Amino acid sequence: MTLEHLRAHLRKNVNKGRLHLPKAAPNAFSFRQVQVGSVILKPIVSDEQKSRARDYMKKTFYTHAMIPKALRLTQLNENVIDQEIDFGFEAKMGLEFRHEGTNEFLGCNLNMVWHLEPNELECNIDPVDWFNVAGEIANEEPDDAKAFAIFRDFQYQLMFHVFKQEARKRGKKFMFYFATIFKENHEATKGILDIVGQAHFDQRPEDVLITALGTYPGYITSPFPSTMTPLAEIPYANLTFQRRGKRIFDRFKGNAYLVCKS
Repeated sequence: MTLEHLRAHLRKNVNKGRLHLPKAAPNAFSFRQVQVGSVILKPIVSDEQKSRARDYMKKTFYTHAMIPKALRLTQLNENVIDQEIDFGFEAKMGLEFRHEGTNEFLGCNLNMVWHLEPNELECNIDPVDWFNVAGEIANEEPDDAKAFAIFRDFQYQLMFHVFKQEARKRGKKFMFYFATIFKENHEATKGILDIVGQAHFDQRPEDVLITALGTYPGYITSPFPSTMTPLAEIPYANLTFQRRGKRIFDRFKGNAYLVCKS
């Protein structure tokens, strides 16, 4: 796809206040309460659990995760954050983590699952080109909050495109996006990924593709285990999105990775 065609496609799909999140598929498969080592994984179902998860995510994930932090979502776009969290609740695929002995709340994990819908773009796309064109379009918006919301939405659209293509190649009906919420600590994040993988991913139905995005700066190779297949590698140094003369990802090192479970 040429850059001109890519610009035309993205301009047709600019965020107008709502993220382009596809309809959730909460019945694709379900989590159950399980224990892995000293950690108990409980499905998030009650209003109390949802309220705790929302507050926790805003205080940890959205203030520490690299792309939300760079886009200043907590300062400028709480509405975007709430849309993302609500979509996770709609999918009914959230988990909270508690310590077996103390019942201490260790964190939570909200995920997204959606049907494989027709893809408007069937061609392969360079993810760096996508992000850079998305940045050009977002930067035309004079309001910072709206500009960053546009870019965040284009990030989701890229993920959906890449994951849909892979799901279609593998004959899958659903895509599951694993979105880790962590305790300010990268090692804890990796531990949660391992725990959820042990507890649930190996028992998923065959028609579900497990996907994830790793954005932690400093990666020069994929941080995911060998059971995860890299689908796209995005060097931060090649991303040109800037705001008021400053490149948004200039201080990031390494690469972001889109992956799926083999």
